[in-house]
Amino acid sequence: MKIKIGTRKSSLALAQTDMVIKSLHDVFPDIETEIVHITTKGDKILDKPLARIGGKGVFVSEIESALKSGEIDIAVHSAKDLPYKLAENLEISGVLKRGNYRDVLVTPAGKVPEKDSKFIVGTGSQRRRLNMQRIYPNAVFKEIRGNVDTRLRKLKSGEFDGIILAAAGLERLGLYSSGV
Repeated sequence: MKIKIGTRKSSLALAQTDMVIKSLHDVFPDIETEIVHITTKGDKILDKPLARIGGKGVFVSEIESALKSGEIDIAVHSAKDLPYKLAENLEISGVLKRGNYRDVLVTPAGKVPEKDSKFIVGTGSQRRRLNMQRIYPNAVFKEIRGNVDTRLRKLKSGEFDGIILAAAGLERLGLYSSGV
């Protein structure tokens, strides 16, 4: 039996897809899998905040269409990218163990922001802004879009003094170990 798995092309999406494939092989050792890369509206439009181009659904519409047409059998998503309501006749039918739920402030090596100084933090999340503002009241927030690799490049180029990323994503990419 062969299962076609639809996913986005980012390093994180592919790492998560590999986790799903491993889980499938643990239960069905002889199963064949094929990864089908799908580019979504959210992957194409990177110069606008998500809210301005359609919210969370911009990462799933094309994948939902591929499911409905039979092009793919299952899809792999980060739960954070899913809209509140899925397309008709689609459901979440499997979930892997939850990863590290924490957020991480990533800064250039050796640069720790002072609580009293101004520094620019990249995030697209209102929740992350509010949480960070409690710790660093002088932080200035700037919208950031793109996959983990893109965001890290923007940090390295000096566009930001820090960026907020999900610990789970960094762990899945082998870029972070919480020791917890």
